[in-house]
Amino acid sequence: MMATVRCDHPDIEEFISSKRATDELVRFNISVLVTADFIEAVLHTAPWPLRHRGQVYRTVAAADLWRQIMEMTHEYSEPGVIFIDRMNELNNLGYCETIVGTNSCGEVPLPHYGSCPLASINLASLVDRPFQSSARLDLGRLGELVRVGVRLLDDVLDTTGYPLDAQRAEARDKRRIGLGITGLANALMMCGATYGTDAASELMSTWLDHFRTEAYLASAELAVERGSFPLYNRNLHVAALERRDLPTHVLNEIKSKGLRNGALTAIAPTGTMSMLAGNISSGIEPVFSLTTSRRIVGEDGQPEDICLQDFAYELYSQLAGESARLPESFVTASQLPPSQHLAAQALIQKYIDGSISKTINCPENLPYAQLEDIYLQAYRLGCKGCATYRPSPVRGHVLASSTTSAGPR
Repeated sequence: MMATVRCDHPDIEEFISSKRATDELVRFNISVLVTADFIEAVLHTAPWPLRHRGQVYRTVAAADLWRQIMEMTHEYSEPGVIFIDRMNELNNLGYCETIVGTNSCGEVPLPHYGSCPLASINLASLVDRPFQSSARLDLGRLGELVRVGVRLLDDVLDTTGYPLDAQRAEARDKRRIGLGITGLANALMMCGATYGTDAASELMSTWLDHFRTEAYLASAELAVERGSFPLYNRNLHVAALERRDLPTHVLNEIKSKGLRNGALTAIAPTGTMSMLAGNISSGIEPVFSLTTSRRIVGEDGQPEDICLQDFAYELYSQLAGESARLPESFVTASQLPPSQHLAAQALIQKYIDGSISKTINCPENLPYAQLEDIYLQAYRLGCKGCATYRPSPVRGHVLASSTTSAGPR
């Protein structure tokens, strides 16, 4: 689950510190909804009123409140930060809704009673001639899968049993879906590109641009077949997409045919899904570790640690031999500085309607000031949110690294 509270709510300080109590919000991610006005107040050391339903309950120093958020994040890796104004500014459906929060992992900004089915395409399965100099991702096959994915999720909207009538109405009127990708880091490895480098960024831009284009063209074709979503406003929706720099030929198709889905793309974490797909890299994350210990809960309810090998690592071992030296493209999350994690998130955000589930991995000895700067950099780079993970004794683990070397074995 995801619990969020606005930065101007009277209970915000209690919420920020909630993770200190081991019996509160145990199965929740928590994030603070941060507004642009709050960031400005922090930067200018201004007072900050805490209010609810128009009534100001008290006033605090914005910088002090920000420090509380950052200190808890430095110690517990929570709360995360959601830049709620930016989510609304960049929302395709801003003309007919207000985003108030997100789903459980933050990748889908939602209004009241909003919901969104998710699916992800495995990029690692689309690389031809992996680890060869001629390796490439099959964009034609990617386009085919995107079209299937859009149709699939549009069908899911009509077959879902919604708990509340208001949720059913939201889904019917806006037809929001969240098609994403997974296996990105493995695909980069297999194409000889090192996560965080210019070469990797160029490939990510090419792949994500094609992914987005095919998704919108597929939804436009579905609009011809099934009709546009009920709240579609041609002029206002196209204007929103123009602000996000969709290609001209895609905008022309939408103007001509309409659009079946109010929002189309989102990047989910895909942790369990990626494990079931052969332990491919999750979502857009770099490979966590070449060999991992993952804690799962068995049928008897008891936790169990299982050992897994990364998909690309195992494939390379099969192709090149157990003793072969690993290519430079085999980097892991802990080997990348936070700035490279942030750069990847900001780049991919340009091509995504919703948001992105992305963890900025930080070393255990990261100073507080540098952690704070990560969140301010995320804001300056145009990200819709930011979540960091810094190993600490209070966090525990679901994944643990069994090997950290990307050199000779």
